[in-house]
Amino acid sequence: MKEVLKISLSLTKQLDILHKNGFENIDVSDLNISWDGHKTAFLDLDSLQRKGEKSYIKTQIYWQTNFAQYNNQDRDFKRVAMLFLYLIGDQNYFLSLTNNFDKSYHLLTHWALQIGTNPSIFEFLVFIMQKRQLSAPLIERKITDSINFLTNEKNDTLSATDQKKKIQQIVYQAVLLEKVVFPGTQKPLSSLIDEISSNKAAVTHFLQTKLSNDRFAALNIGLSGLAGIIYLIDQLRDDNLRPIFDKIILSIRQRMVSIQGRKYVKMYKSINSPISPYLSDGFAGLAIVTSNLTLLDKDSFDFCSYANNLPVCFSKSAGLWDGLSGIALALLSEYLNSSKPDPKLLVCAEKCLNNALDFLLAQNSQLYFDDFHKYKLTSNYSRGPQGFYDVIAVYLNIKN
Repeated sequence: MKEVLKISLSLTKQLDILHKNGFENIDVSDLNISWDGHKTAFLDLDSLQRKGEKSYIKTQIYWQTNFAQYNNQDRDFKRVAMLFLYLIGDQNYFLSLTNNFDKSYHLLTHWALQIGTNPSIFEFLVFIMQKRQLSAPLIERKITDSINFLTNEKNDTLSATDQKKKIQQIVYQAVLLEKVVFPGTQKPLSSLIDEISSNKAAVTHFLQTKLSNDRFAALNIGLSGLAGIIYLIDQLRDDNLRPIFDKIILSIRQRMVSIQGRKYVKMYKSINSPISPYLSDGFAGLAIVTSNLTLLDKDSFDFCSYANNLPVCFSKSAGLWDGLSGIALALLSEYLNSSKPDPKLLVCAEKCLNNALDFLLAQNSQLYFDDFHKYKLTSNYSRGPQGFYDVIAVYLNIKN
């Protein structure tokens, strides 16, 4: 994969030289280039013509019907993308048959996950295939980013401890970007976590003051509710907070229900409360916090009896905060923190990630998730593809 990316990078540089000298309509194809391991060269330039001419060579597997709407310089660069797809395993075949880049891109991302590669390395293809007025420096930068990502991915084989830390970083980033506030206040949860290192006593006092009364029944079980409080208590590592922790666990136990012999946890204490699988307000948020407890005794929370809440492979959203990516992250966290890791957790996490790929939409040369909850396309970390890619990185690191 990296070799093909290097070929694409070199071709982009070669095209830039020809374009700057006033030429375009370059025959970019597997039959017309050579590669010595460092640099590409064109074997012939018979198709070459001066800028401004309207004709263009239309080699079948390197041409899309919608290329007609672009200028010749853009078409040259788009053929680099088509060649990349060809060289990694005839991935341009379906594209040449259907003229549908979105469908082809979905197939490509599923294939990437199947072979153990993070689909994020293909973002440069979206840029090239959908962007107008392409410039070589921008393309080079995006391809270089993919090369660097592959290099780092290969070298960054994390230990189990580092994998757990990575999961915590992802959770923190989601809490930060979603501007989660401590229940009943306007104080951001992320700022309280940051304050622990400099003023632990003040944060402990804040907690004891704000949670002096039993107000847990009105809070959901996710990171925006009870799980967020547990998360903060665990970061403080103060035994004086154990009574509060025990009250929270009791409130959670009171939400347990049995459906056809299987145990679940409701979002709220009320009889008609729904059951949510998400990080934001549901069991994924609770699971990811309780499976990583450090100071507090993990045995005080019988996680195994709640395990039926986790294997949810379908959702109306794909994001980290309230979708499939967050559910997958919770599954991975439980796998890493279990004394006897269950392979089924990895299988279910992979299903979540594969299903999340179907929510990817390419528009205006960028990737988005179709966010059902917000009725719009999202690209931010906690609801868009970026957080999703970080979850995939953890999954691949564990699997490989």
